[in-house]
Amino acid sequence: MDEIEYRATLTPEELEKRALILPFKIVNIEAFRKLNDYSEEFSKTYDELINLALARLFNDIEVIAKGLRQ
Repeated sequence: MDEIEYRATLTPEELEKRALILPFKIVNIEAFRKLNDYSEEFSKTYDELINLALARLFNDIEVIAKGLRQ
């Protein structure tokens, strides 16, 4: 069983516990400054903020895609 097949057998809660670590590079220093400021302001880790932002981004994309399909 490969990684993709294995992950398909897990519940969302199990997947969350096994968090997939993805390294990335921030190329915009202003974005990093904002991430740092918001992290302090909301007492959240970078990971928490980035995951929240990604979830909201994907929700927005879905709304836009539904509008384009109609």
